[in-house]
Amino acid sequence: MSGKSISILYLSFGSGHQIAAESLADSLRSAAPDIPIITEDPFSNSIAWLPSVLAGLQAATIVLAPDLYEFAWRRAPTRNNPARDPVLLQNFLLGQLGDHNSNVIVSTHVVPCALVSGLKKSNRLSRSTRVFGVITDYGLNSIWPVDHMDGYFVAHEELRSALVYRGVDPGTIHVTGIPIKPKFGLAPVTSSSHRLRVLMIVGGMRSGGYVMLQKYVMKVLNTLIALNEPRLQITVVTGNQTRLKQDLERLVDRCPYELEIKGYVNNMEALMAVHDILITKPGGLTIAEALASGMPLIVSRPAPGVESANVDFLARHGIALRGETAADVVRALQFCIENPGVMREMRSTAGRLGFPNSAEVVADRILNT
Repeated sequence: MSGKSISILYLSFGSGHQIAAESLADSLRSAAPDIPIITEDPFSNSIAWLPSVLAGLQAATIVLAPDLYEFAWRRAPTRNNPARDPVLLQNFLLGQLGDHNSNVIVSTHVVPCALVSGLKKSNRLSRSTRVFGVITDYGLNSIWPVDHMDGYFVAHEELRSALVYRGVDPGTIHVTGIPIKPKFGLAPVTSSSHRLRVLMIVGGMRSGGYVMLQKYVMKVLNTLIALNEPRLQITVVTGNQTRLKQDLERLVDRCPYELEIKGYVNNMEALMAVHDILITKPGGLTIAEALASGMPLIVSRPAPGVESANVDFLARHGIALRGETAADVVRALQFCIENPGVMREMRSTAGRLGFPNSAEVVADRILNT
């Protein structure tokens, strides 16, 4: 591919969009080291307070008006949506893109795609600029599809069918998986122990939606301590939530099973390889990493919108168990312990749905489409 540069855009809601963008950028640099690759959140780089304010507004809407949020995510009009034509944001993004002079734009969030679409529609951005959208979840929000796109990269055939239903040319839709770091998909480490090895993620690069899980994880672990189930081995990752890590470390000596508390980690792929099942919030990136690692999931209560859509996907394919409450988690873990054959089947299904080489495949399609 000949070109000036590639811009990969994301928005700083949680960390999934950023991780997908960075994973894709790494693969593009490996495949085409002579092409400049720029990866950025075009808004928060210049407006530092924007991500926290928008995340706060999103959280408030989810808590105070969950039905409205669900409707907006799933059912708002897909054509003539006001999110497509905010002139001030278009002007700002155009200035950012002008600094890079990119002729390929990739976005891991729908909003930059919609803004670029508006710029192309108004001929303020060259019609020869190629634009690709990476959908980083297992459901479609109401803004998709976006006009003037040269390609979509999706996590599963179901999303391809949904885009075709909404009028997208099937030839532009690629089922590649969500871009993740290439180390995921390491061969699972088998164990002769009869313990169920459980990985629980309650924090990430940024706290984001994980803050809501603090009381949840404390209640889950206290319930399991009272249950006195010795056939468990649990690792909890708290990310940057240092206070939560300190609180959980006080539980270790009381546990009848092996309990390890970790803070921020940069070897999640290795942790997934040595555990049997994952307890987590149902974010798209985490799900993609788990599936690439062949891990079934126990999912906490989903937020309206995208997390609910992700849980629906997992449930349809039989690779997740309900974990909305501490009692749900206990029942799910007991089920896994007592039904090893079902666990093996779930792990096999998860592995078939995973895309360990997703970032490399997306990079190749971008460079050769």
